[in-house]
Amino acid sequence: MEWGDLRVFLAVARERSLGGAGRRLGQSQPTMGRRLRALEEAVGQTLFQRTKDGFVLTDEGARVLVHAERMEDEAQALQRELTGNDSVLEGMLRVTASASSLASGSRTI
Repeated sequence: MEWGDLRVFLAVARERSLGGAGRRLGQSQPTMGRRLRALEEAVGQTLFQRTKDGFVLTDEGARVLVHAERMEDEAQALQRELTGNDSVLEGMLRVTASASSLASGSRTI
C-alpha cells in the first residue's frame, strides 16, 4: 500500500468522482482510476461502489477512510512541525477603538 494511493482514495472519497479527484490532485482521470484499483488490490477489498451518482464508500472503504484521514492529519502535522508553521501565537493583543465606535454600541469584538 502506498501513501500516494491513499491520497487518491481520500480525494475520490471527498469528490465522489475520478475527474474531481484528479483536478484536486492535478492528475488525469485514468491515472486516478489506476491508483485506486492498485489500492483496492493491495487491501483486497472493494472500497467504492461505482454508481450513476458517483463513487460511494463501501463499509470497507469507510473503515479505510478513518485511518487514511488520521494518516493525512499526521503527515500534515509533521510537515508543519518541520517547516516551523506549527507555532502557537503568544503575547498581548492590543485593540483600540475610537470613542464614536464605542458610543455606537459595537462593544463586541
